Amino acid sequence: MATVNALLAALHDRTLEPSAQPSTPSTTEISGLSRLFGNATRILALIDPPPDVMAILQAMPKAEPADEPVNTPITTIGYTLGVLADTLNANPATVRNTVNRPGVSGDSLV
Repeated sequence: MATVNALLAALHDRTLEPSAQPSTPSTTEISGLSRLFGNATRILALIDPPPDVMAILQAMPKAEPADEPVNTPITTIGYTLGVLADTLNANPATVRNTVNRPGVSGDSLV
C-alpha cells in the first residue's frame, strides 16, 4: 500500500526527469494536461508537498477549457483528480489531521 510520503517522493522524482516527448503538444493535449496539473495542485496544496513540486506544477502551461468534451486518457485522469480534489477540499481538516498525525509516518492513501 502506498503511503503519502512514498507518493510525494515518487512525484518529486518524476518532476525532475527530463521530458521524453520531443514534439509540441496539441491543443487537446495541453487542455488535458492543464486540467490534470491544476487539479493535482489543488490536492497537493492540502498536504504540504515539497515546494519545488508545487513550483513545477504551477509553471506548467495553462489552457482554456475546450468547448467540446475532450476524450483522452490524460483528460480522464484530470477529471478524476478534480473529483478527488473537490472531495478532499470539502474536508480539509480531516485531510490535515490524517496526514499530520503525531507518530505516524506517511499514512496510507488507499
